[in-house]
Amino acid sequence: ALTPLIPTEVAQTLFLYTENILCRADQLLDERDRGERSAFKDKEITAIRNACFYLLGVLTGMRCSELSAIEIDAGRTEIKNGITFHWIASVEYKTGKGRVEYLMPALGHRILAVMERWSTPYREKVTNQIATMERKSGERTTRELQWMSTSRSNVRRLFMGYGKSGIVPVSGSAWNSILLRMARDAGTEW
Repeated sequence: ALTPLIPTEVAQTLFLYTENILCRADQLLDERDRGERSAFKDKEITAIRNACFYLLGVLTGMRCSELSAIEIDAGRTEIKNGITFHWIASVEYKTGKGRVEYLMPALGHRILAVMERWSTPYREKVTNQIATMERKSGERTTRELQWMSTSRSNVRRLFMGYGKSGIVPVSGSAWNSILLRMARDAGTEW
């Protein structure tokens, strides 16, 4: 494997740090929903997204691209032979498998619920932008058509942020710097 393992002490630090953020998520999102915090420019609100991304990655082994492709209603539970299994659906790009499911612990459902709530303003904003573009009279430019197509395919995604073309799923390269910053905030230089 080319990716180095996270040392145990660092993994513990990061897990506890992100789990604490997850524990505060409902309170912070309540504040956001009451208009006391910005949905788009509040460091603690953004930290919820980053913590959930990290936790799902650690708990499932998914790559950044697979995590970024998670959409609403991605989790499911099944019982086989008396054993409960929890699954999360995404898209596997590296080997071209397409839509796949990953095994996750029950905590994954809590993380998904938080992310569905967290991403609601982003998804609503994109939906409204698409509707505005569709109502626009006259011919659309190639760039506008490309934006509409991409936005329609991303409107159900959970891990959103602002990119050059507006609200988009956070890219793999962006996650590298986001996670590095998060690790520093957690008190580790790894």
